[in-house]
Amino acid sequence: MRFAFAVPCSKCPTTTLKSGAVRSVVMATPYREGPLYELRCPKGDKAIVQLGNPKHEILFQMGAYSLLDGIYRDAISTFGSSLEEFWEFSLQVIAASCGVEPLPLPRVRGGRRARFETAWRDVLETEPAVLTAEEYEIRNRVMHEGYVPTEEEAFDFGNRILVRVSPAMQTLRWSLQQAFGVASAAIIAEARSRLNLGDPTAGMYDAMILHDNESMPYRRLADYMPHLRKLDKLFDSLPKEST
Repeated sequence: MRFAFAVPCSKCPTTTLKSGAVRSVVMATPYREGPLYELRCPKGDKAIVQLGNPKHEILFQMGAYSLLDGIYRDAISTFGSSLEEFWEFSLQVIAASCGVEPLPLPRVRGGRRARFETAWRDVLETEPAVLTAEEYEIRNRVMHEGYVPTEEEAFDFGNRILVRVSPAMQTLRWSLQQAFGVASAAIIAEARSRLNLGDPTAGMYDAMILHDNESMPYRRLADYMPHLRKLDKLFDSLPKEST
């Protein structure tokens, strides 16, 4: 499993290179269930890092890495999961805006899309981030019919989700600002309690594609591939003990 993000070790001294740049010893990790990550640097120092990105952003990033690897079936299924996880996140934010307690609400699998669409239209009075039945068909064929998609189909499906979820996330963040914070905190608190790892020693947000695209909506998946390749090379050069 590839490294996906890294943080500097706060206990190891930094090194100043001849160019004047500062190099830190880092702790790198693949994506996990999160949001807490137990990390260890190559010298054995430990940290508990809290990753603040909502799960749909992480899933979308994983789908992009599947594109990079040419595993197009995994890319499409993971992009689909990202969209559905965004619906789940939105329902939690909307519930918070209506004063529902306690949060997070229990997950209910059946009828999530219909509940999301209704709640979104009622509260935000805009069109919700969903795909048409025709657009979503490729995901169903991959998941249920063993269909092997092409590279073009995988990129197209991911981009359709990207251009819907990014502006919708921005709408949530600005229109329901207080509720957004309340729901996010409740989701993280529940996960922290479940993982029982103790308090985090550091926190971060990773610059993932969906996260970045809120401020750069013109970008598409193809624009990010060179960046992901550079990250891959960087993480591949790190000492393996950093996991």
